Amino acid sequence: MDSKLVDNLETGVFSLQEYLKSLCRGEQLEMKIIKSRQRFLLEVCVDSFESAVAAILGGADRLEVCSALAVGGLTPNLSLMQKIFNYKLNNKFSVSLAAMIRPRSGDFIYSEEELSFMMDEIDHLIPVCDTFVFGCSSVDEDGNVCIDTKSCKILLDHIKLRSQGVKKYTTFHRAFDLCTDPVKSCTKLIDLGFDCILTSGCEPTAPQGATKLRKLQELYGNDIKIMAGSGVKQDNLKSMYDTTGLFFYHSSASKQFESRIATNCERIFPYGVAKWQTTDIYTVYKMSKILDDIESNHKS
Repeated sequence: MDSKLVDNLETGVFSLQEYLKSLCRGEQLEMKIIKSRQRFLLEVCVDSFESAVAAILGGADRLEVCSALAVGGLTPNLSLMQKIFNYKLNNKFSVSLAAMIRPRSGDFIYSEEELSFMMDEIDHLIPVCDTFVFGCSSVDEDGNVCIDTKSCKILLDHIKLRSQGVKKYTTFHRAFDLCTDPVKSCTKLIDLGFDCILTSGCEPTAPQGATKLRKLQELYGNDIKIMAGSGVKQDNLKSMYDTTGLFFYHSSASKQFESRIATNCERIFPYGVAKWQTTDIYTVYKMSKILDDIESNHKS
């Protein structure tokens, strides 16, 4: 990582806002992000360009780009994805980009029309991302929630067809945590060809599901990447590794931002306008350092 950037992050004097202003002015400030870790991965979910820049400069390995993180994340618009892609390309950053494919809030049981819309979203985003994140649920005749293998295969085949020989990775998101039988569901995702599962261990948060996460890693970690998400933070990242043995972690690494017109917003709009979450560059940096330290100790 750029030595001046590291010094500024260590001392807490880096101003993301000033850096973003310089980008708007067309200034080219050379930043080199060099990460030493090879096996561990930190994915940060973002829903704005500002958050994306914070995650990249903080040392994230991959961005999960969404819109509307307040409802768990929806498909990002192409303009945002393109701007992040161009920023990465122009600055020669090695960070990979994942795009959420989720056409609406609510559950993950999709109609044929919604699947068609999801394929259209894939077509729009495929030139500017490395990974697609999605999940489809169904209910069997006994009332068990399971993987909708038919819908997943339709989307997987569409990605393969549209990628024109370029490898695009796929992550099955936390719809997995709704499944009645996570072990059976995991084998289905392996058979389908997914590369990664984002999961909290079928509990509200990953720390609560740590025991199940470890079991999944022990059973299937060689066949599919198990990535812990939900409630993964700076202060529990090391203990999450000690408990689960996982190498992949997903976090918002966020802080609350309050509008300058919060009083007016709260009077008219009770939710999501006066205050919202945004990626904190310092939190990403500290989480990135924790993974570097774990990997260094892991090697020794």
